[in-house]
Amino acid sequence: MPVGDHFPAMEVERPMPAREQEIKVEIARINLSGNNITRKSVIMRELEFAEGDTLASVQLGLRVERSRQNLLNTGLFNFVEVAVQQDTAGIVDHAVICISMVERWYIWLAPRLEVADRTIAEWLRDPTISSVNYGLLLSWRNFRGRREQLYAEVQSGFADRLWFRYERPFINNAMTLGAMFETSIEQRKETFYSIDGNRPMRLKLPENIASSHFSASMGLFYRRAIHNTFGLIIGFDHFSLADTLLVLNRYLNSTGRPLFSNLSFEGSFTHDRRDYKAYPLQGRFIQLRVRHQQLGVWMPQGSNVTSLTMAWREYANLAPRWYMAVGLHTGFSFNNTSGLTSQMGISNKIRPVRGYENFTVFGQHFFTMRSNLKFALIPYRRGRIPLLPGERFSLFHYSLYFNLFADAGYVADQVFGSLNPLNNTIMASTGAGIDFVTYYDIVVRAELSITRTHPAFQLHFAAPI
Repeated sequence: MPVGDHFPAMEVERPMPAREQEIKVEIARINLSGNNITRKSVIMRELEFAEGDTLASVQLGLRVERSRQNLLNTGLFNFVEVAVQQDTAGIVDHAVICISMVERWYIWLAPRLEVADRTIAEWLRDPTISSVNYGLLLSWRNFRGRREQLYAEVQSGFADRLWFRYERPFINNAMTLGAMFETSIEQRKETFYSIDGNRPMRLKLPENIASSHFSASMGLFYRRAIHNTFGLIIGFDHFSLADTLLVLNRYLNSTGRPLFSNLSFEGSFTHDRRDYKAYPLQGRFIQLRVRHQQLGVWMPQGSNVTSLTMAWREYANLAPRWYMAVGLHTGFSFNNTSGLTSQMGISNKIRPVRGYENFTVFGQHFFTMRSNLKFALIPYRRGRIPLLPGERFSLFHYSLYFNLFADAGYVADQVFGSLNPLNNTIMASTGAGIDFVTYYDIVVRAELSITRTHPAFQLHFAAPI
């Protein structure tokens, strides 16, 4: 029985007759093909069945489909096909499960060109070359065939930056513990010193460095089964600011000093049952994060800030080709009454209400809600580009969705609200868009939003929820 013709969403299982539910199937063998680089242990880690398991026939079908989704969500494969060859000659059926994969190209050395503003539309209000970053990014997604990830970037322009990140998902024999290390150093001749009208105010020092930032972090992650992950990250940041920045805004950081360091501890829990992480159509995502920061560590005027954030997203297939999604994101911070750079919306990523992407809305607490209703104009299809070599490039999938959306959000701010009218204001929007999805997790979204005060058009490169 072939599995996986409908991608990325899992088809709803029809009710099975009692006799069919009671049929037991023993998994005699698991055959893998197409994993030329990826090690067998990495693939077997994502399966929800093993050789020697005996399962009810309907249960086997569900686990096979979930395992296929798990493999796609590793980001290692463009296609995963599963076939179950079942022998019904004996009292207990025996099955050979054949998993075929099309691996991605894992090593990329690509030029980077991005604007320093929040969006391209915001940059077009004052399109200067000095606000553009350019550089080279090395990305190695399946280093040594063990699902390790290696990144290195050299960047110049608005910010001169060196960045390195290494992730190793398995550091023990049981393949339950993972680790990461990340470090960067950045210098800017132009940087923001305040937010006025929910837009950043910048200072440019053509002959001097306005700000420099060194950061390093390391983390451990525990994933006992498939869908639940616990994380712990320890981070260190050191900042050097030009004196002029603090003259312009003495509340830029909580210490009021040009040289200061921060130490942070973050714990997280993630429950992820999305069918396809890059563009989910069914499933659920829940994440809790607790972060404690020592701002101005080793300084008598330092302070402590603790924050709690929660994200919950639900995805459902309403009918053939119709889907809906709802996402909630909320956060609370404590003892966060001074220091612009430590506010939520600046130091923490907040998915903005659509239509307000060009504005910087920040404060001590926040709540956002996103909702989508979408229709598959072109359901999942496959194609082949004849001139490209190998299936990892020539074989591709694509789909196109029309969506209607409604968003709302609120950011509570007790410190900086007098100069920023969107702080402490209910933001709401509705609109429509077109989403294009293809292989290598490429998503392109074009959206037109209507807010209470203005229309907005945005181009995005990630799933809306």
